[in-house]
Amino acid sequence: DGNEAAKCRGCQANTLQRCVISVICRSLCSIDRVERICAIKIQCLPITNGDEMTPKRIILVRHGRSEANEDPTVYSRVPDYKIELVDEGREQARIAGDHIRELIDGESYGVYVSPYRRTAQTKDCIVDRIGYEPTFDYQDPCLREQDTGNLPGVLEAEANREARGRYGAFFYRFPNGESCADVYDRMSGFMNSLFRLFEREECPANLIVVTHSVALRCFLSRWYHWTVEYFDSRPALPNCHIAVMTRGGDGAFALSEPFADVPCLLEREKECRR
Repeated sequence: DGNEAAKCRGCQANTLQRCVISVICRSLCSIDRVERICAIKIQCLPITNGDEMTPKRIILVRHGRSEANEDPTVYSRVPDYKIELVDEGREQARIAGDHIRELIDGESYGVYVSPYRRTAQTKDCIVDRIGYEPTFDYQDPCLREQDTGNLPGVLEAEANREARGRYGAFFYRFPNGESCADVYDRMSGFMNSLFRLFEREECPANLIVVTHSVALRCFLSRWYHWTVEYFDSRPALPNCHIAVMTRGGDGAFALSEPFADVPCLLEREKECRR
């Protein structure tokens, strides 16, 4: 019939790749040379670098105390992304940097940070206290704060918070803003960036992610597959809270927090495996 025999090529990813495409079936027509992918099967495997999986740790940090943490009415006067740290917040960030310096103990590290001013200031304090430069310093808008609207009035903001409490924190969407479910979806995009980094030989031993309370909890919820009910039951994390995800011998990252005692997260440490 003039058609070329279908050729199947199995594409195996190298040991640094996260996703292995195990089978790609290709049919070629000799007349119009139309290429059709017949089947793709994806299997997620641990990321390895020889006998090691990279990175060793993912260190998540909430920003330090900000102007809005001291006075919530600031949200009605200053764009959220321009809100800065107060002096106490800078000191919190320096202390966090000291803890992280002791944890990584001279190992390489890279930084991902929300583009908001208070997270950038927190990151600068942390890097300064670590005492040596990161392998990279990337700003990622996926890590930004949950959008609660553009300069909402004081009464409007209060009404929105009450409505969120009645509706449920995860699915409530702020007028002209986002729900936690929207932030959760963003975290999927950020995780894709991480997985691409894991494939590279230059991936550092430690990844420091400086973000916000909702974004941090959504990241953990996405990574560890927390239920919506469990997410809704979690309180806000304190300023400069540090959550450390440490790679175990099985290649999974266990959530351990040696520098902050938050039982609501620690209680699931053993059962939380990706």
